Amino acid sequence: DDTRPEYTGKATTDVEHVNIYDNGGLIGTATVQADGTWTFTPELPLIGGDHSFSAKPVDKAGNEGTATDPIDFNVIGSAPLAPTIQSVDDNVGDITDPLQKGATTDDKTPTVSGTAQPGTIVHVYSNGTEVGSVAVQPNGTWTLEVADLGADGEKKLTAVATDPSGQMSPPTGEYPIILDTTAPTQPEDITATDDVGPTIGDIPAGGTTDDTTPTITGTGEPGATVEVIDNGQPLGTAVVDPTGNWTFTPETPLTDGPHEITTTQTDPAGNTSDPSDPLNFTVDTSTSDVQITNFIDNTTPIEGNIAKAGVTNDTTPTVVGVSKPNANITITDAANNVVGTATADATGKWSVELTTQAEGEHTYTATAQLPNGNTATDTAKLTIDTTAPIAATIDTVTDDVGENQGPLTSGGTTDDTTPTITGKAEPGNVVTIYDDGQPVGSVVADPQGNWNYTLPAPGLTEGSHDLSVTQTDPAGNESAPSAPFEVIVDTTA
Repeated sequence: DDTRPEYTGKATTDVEHVNIYDNGGLIGTATVQADGTWTFTPELPLIGGDHSFSAKPVDKAGNEGTATDPIDFNVIGSAPLAPTIQSVDDNVGDITDPLQKGATTDDKTPTVSGTAQPGTIVHVYSNGTEVGSVAVQPNGTWTLEVADLGADGEKKLTAVATDPSGQMSPPTGEYPIILDTTAPTQPEDITATDDVGPTIGDIPAGGTTDDTTPTITGTGEPGATVEVIDNGQPLGTAVVDPTGNWTFTPETPLTDGPHEITTTQTDPAGNTSDPSDPLNFTVDTSTSDVQITNFIDNTTPIEGNIAKAGVTNDTTPTVVGVSKPNANITITDAANNVVGTATADATGKWSVELTTQAEGEHTYTATAQLPNGNTATDTAKLTIDTTAPIAATIDTVTDDVGENQGPLTSGGTTDDTTPTITGKAEPGNVVTIYDDGQPVGSVVADPQGNWNYTLPAPGLTEGSHDLSVTQTDPAGNESAPSAPFEVIVDTTA
């Protein structure tokens, strides 16, 4: 009737410890003493029934030897101790977490885990009905995915343990959970409110707002989590308060354009509703119905987009802008002369190539007239500059290698194939360096009009070279070449 009998033995000197087995399962170890003896007492009480003890020696290298002959006996014990339920885990749906007592779950077959005496069988009950059983592991733990818990509602989980002789332990305490597999109804009463600008208030379905972070509200199931979706992409979530209301304001501003807002709600058990009916509106933050965005230069050598207030050598530049779709666009100059017209396309984009413009700074006004007669205007400046700058100069060509270094005179001889060239130009202009009429590099003149350039390797070839430069202003006008500076390269010893 001893549920923790002492088990002793003797081993050879090379054995460090022995592994103790009961009915084939490892239940502990015993350290071998200096005289070769060892003693083992089970840490947990043995359950009633048949037992077969054996021991296997383990040397210092960790090698396990052959088992001893078994010692068979029967324990006449009392009923097993009550098991424990330590956790209940939800394994399905959007929410999969360990369940606290009283928590809600949509998992009809949760996993229940706990402890009990090794060798016993744990039986799990829901509201008094058995929903599964499992053998306890040698380390005293057990895990069971229970059978279907049936209809929604509160489920009081309990467990008992039985030993091989059929003795039953006392039951565990109740572990209540609430089974809820019913999805909530779709959220209702979805509204969006404009909180900025001259017009505030509820945004009507299909309406327009200049508020990029409108307040979105609705009703739902208290405690549920509402997900707000914009054009099929999640915007964020809000929790329904105890009165059934929720409020959401986007953290990231909505972009200009059409928006379709829908919502779903997910209850604490993880059940998600169908989407709500959509709320459609358009965000439009434009400050006017027409805007000149840029100009386009169509004349070489610098072609492409020109920012407003820029400069160009194109006397018939193109004005580009946006407005309401299909608006009639009229471009006028500072004297109110019409210099071009166009019609915006279905997306509101338009462009107008101007009539020939005179040299100088111009202020252009774009007027957009909608079919209903409403107009809007925008202005932008552009400078027309078709006058080439004066020729840049080459002031010095400097020999930087060998025994004879320093400035060269035109027509001079050098052993430097990559001499440094300096000169003067208008500040900010691009200076292009030529060798015998072929461009070899460029550099921008500094704010004082100075520039310098070192020819890259392999540099100049043997013989005579005429170096010259031009300068090109921001409008794209290129000057005449400078006077040539002759350099004779001689690298032959």
